[in-house]
Formats: sequence, C-alpha cells, structure tokens
Amino acid sequence: MNIYNLKKEMKNIIYSDSSLSKNSIRDRNSALNKIFENFNNLDDVSVITKDKILDNLNSIKFKTKLSAGVNAIRFLKEHNLDVDFPSEDELKEIIKNKKKNNRKPTAEKNLIDIERKVNRVRKKNYRLAYKLMLESGLRVHEVAALKKDDFSFDKNLITINLREAKGNKLCSIELENKYLSKNISEFIETKSEDERVFPHMRYLQEQATKIGIKCHDLRRGFAKRTYKEELENDSPRR
Repeated sequence: MNIYNLKKEMKNIIYSDSSLSKNSIRDRNSALNKIFENFNNLDDVSVITKDKILDNLNSIKFKTKLSAGVNAIRFLKEHNLDVDFPSEDELKEIIKNKKKNNRKPTAEKNLIDIERKVNRVRKKNYRLAYKLMLESGLRVHEVAALKKDDFSFDKNLITINLREAKGNKLCSIELENKYLSKNISEFIETKSEDERVFPHMRYLQEQATKIGIKCHDLRRGFAKRTYKEELENDSPRR
C-alpha cells in the first residue's frame, strides 16, 4: 500500500465514526495532513516510522492542533493499520513537552513589566485600582466594590473592610504602603461615604487589556512577590 491510499483509508475511518462532531472530523483530518506532509504519496507505507511521525507532531505549533493529531493517531491505532505508530507513552511525552514550551517566558510578563504598565496608566482612579490589586492581592470585583467608608488610614497603614462573596461576612485586611496610603486618602476626600471609589469591574478589565495585562496578572504578581519575600525571610542569614 502506498501513502496516498493509506491516507485515504485513514480519512474514511475518521468520517465513518458517528461519535465525532464535524469540528472533530475537520481537526483530525487537518492534523493528519500535517503529520504526513513530509511523506511522498507514492511511497510505500514502510517508509513511515514512528520517529518521523513524532518529528512531524513536534512541528505542530498550536496545542489544540497537536491534541487533534495525537487523538487521531490514538483512534487509528485501534484499526490495525500496518503503520509504525508512536506508543502511548511517546504521545503523552509530546503533549507534556508542548505544554512546557507553550508557557510564556517569565520576562514577557514579569513583575517589573507589569508595574511599568500600571505606572503608565494616566487615569488616577484606574492606576490606583491596579496598584491596590498588585500590592494587596485583592480580586478585581473586590476592588471595584470598595466605597469610601471601607478605607481607614493610619500614616502609611491602610485598613480595608471587605464583604466576602461566600456568606457575605465582613473581614478586613491591612496594607502598609506609603504611596497608596497618601494617594488613595487624597483621592477619596471629595467622595461621599457610600460612594464607590474605583471604576466598575468591567471597565477595569477592559482598560487592563488595553495596556497589555489582565487583572489576574496583578493578583498573580502579588502572589509571586509574597512568595519571594517569604523565601528570603526563611533563608538563613550569614
């Protein structure tokens, strides 16, 4: 059998599976074309080796396309085709490595980069909201819901009253930050006690997207910095 006839048989098997949706059929056919693109259609199937298949799988850039290719191979392995397909462990390793390689480098979205983007925000209410999220770890909906009377200040110490989403319980957090204490206290001076301090959650999210971050990046940045500080505090002093 040559590769052309093999590909034809493979596609017939995929199309005959009633459990697959149109999108799944399309994705698997597309993935098969990618997997076998470096083979000559007139060559005998004996030239196909699992190493060559793995090389072609590795060349697939997008994780979803790779998953479709791996699933197509798993599906075809059940039909006793005379092909040297990769083992299940080898397929799992391909997926595992793709997940590692798809992770964005830390430099792309590290803490310094996030802080610079926040500092460039012109509107003070947005800038303070983002800085508060970054310094406190508060979620965007929690910051958006804050009112003037939720804040109290003692020099550089800020106390923030929150109402938890679960159980609607009141709690408070304390944050020591000279910049935020000074600027938030000045910013809310003219607001009424029950007036919300920061923009609506949706607007905060939209503006964050415009400057190239997500609100969750701020919370993640807080977690990373806190973890780093804890490690430094726990490390033995010389």
